Amino acid sequence: MTIPIGVTLHNPLNLRPSQPPWEGQTGEQNVGSAGVFCTFKDNTFGFRAAVRNLIAYADRAGINTVRGVIERWAPSSENDTKAYVVAVCNRTGFEADKPINLHGYEDCYNLLHAMTVQEQGSFDAYFKQWELDEGLRRAGIADVPPTPLHKRVTAIGGAVAAASTVAPQIQSTVAQYAPDLANSPSTTLRTLWHVAAFVGGALAIYGSIQLSRKQGV
Repeated sequence: MTIPIGVTLHNPLNLRPSQPPWEGQTGEQNVGSAGVFCTFKDNTFGFRAAVRNLIAYADRAGINTVRGVIERWAPSSENDTKAYVVAVCNRTGFEADKPINLHGYEDCYNLLHAMTVQEQGSFDAYFKQWELDEGLRRAGIADVPPTPLHKRVTAIGGAVAAASTVAPQIQSTVAQYAPDLANSPSTTLRTLWHVAAFVGGALAIYGSIQLSRKQGV
């Protein structure tokens, strides 16, 4: 099976080079008669650039319909623009000339998902939902739902914050029951005191993470 050029270049929407270059763009590639396309570090940066392009259409040119976007994105000089519009409308349920919200997650996700299918022949065969979600997030779409990765990072951050509060309490408790250990002339006893505090902090982190898992975070 031939891999589409946009997949190879991490460029799901087949973006052309622009000035200044897109964030995450690593270069350009000439694809013969098809012209020159951007290459990106990974798919998330490719999706991000596509989202920023859509936002520019809306903010600078007032383009916020499927027909308006596709006529600019895939002009009839290079594409069957009418068929492109019909295909995207069929996949999304959008009306060709009804305004959509290019600053909102749902409309932007559905539009780009459908356009990716049109550009690369498939979405699911080459891309992941989280890659498009991350591209939307990096592009500034505010209402992107948290992915499992972002949920887990948030949970671990909370656990570490909780542990930073608990650890001094553990140290205080250790000092209360063994007040001379921290200042003992014995290196071994001082080391034991610090190890006890460290283990207590580690257990606090572990307990917080386990609690977050039970809560389905």
